[in-house]
Amino acid sequence: MRSFLFVPSFLLVSWLSLTTTYGQTIPDSLAHSSAAGRSSYKFAFGIRQAVNGDSETSLSGKYFLTPRAALHLTAGRVIGPGRSAVSLSYERHHRFFTSARFRYLYGAGVSLVAIRSTRDSGVPNTWSTRLYGNALLGLEYTCKSWPLAVSADGRLLVRADEPTQRRRESVANIALSAHYLLGRR
Repeated sequence: MRSFLFVPSFLLVSWLSLTTTYGQTIPDSLAHSSAAGRSSYKFAFGIRQAVNGDSETSLSGKYFLTPRAALHLTAGRVIGPGRSAVSLSYERHHRFFTSARFRYLYGAGVSLVAIRSTRDSGVPNTWSTRLYGNALLGLEYTCKSWPLAVSADGRLLVRADEPTQRRRESVANIALSAHYLLGRR
C-alpha cells in the first residue's frame, strides 16, 4: 500500500517541477539567492532516523554539485540487526511555494544492503548482498541563524538484483534527518 501511494506522489511532484520551471524567468534580485530554490549550503553531514518501524539509523552526507542538484550518501544499519546498507542518491531541490528556507526534494539512486546470516541458517558469520534501486521524496528546512537543516523524507527501495523474480521485494520508509551545514552561501 505504501508503494502504491509513494510512486504516484513522486511522479506528480516531478511533473509539477518540470512544468512550472520551464518558460518562467526569475528576477535578477532572486537569481542569486536561496529564494530562487537554490541551496544555502554546499556540504552537510548528519544523521537519518526512520520513524515508521523499519529501524533504520544511518549517518549521511550531502554535497551539492550545482545550487539545486546534490549527491546524498547514507551508511548505517537497516531493517534490524545484522543488516547494513550504503546508499547513494541524486537529489533535486526546489523552492517550496515562496519560502527561501523550505525546499522540497526528490531523487533516485542505488542501495547496497549487506546481510549477515544467523546461526539458524547453519552457516554463521557469512554475508550476502542485495542491490536495491531507490526513489525519494521529501521536504527540507534550513535554519536562518544556525548551521542546521532538518528534513523529512520517504524512500521506496525495490530490489534490483533478481530480474527473474515474479514479484520484486520492496521496502518503504519515512525518516527524519538533521544535518550540520558547511560552506553556507
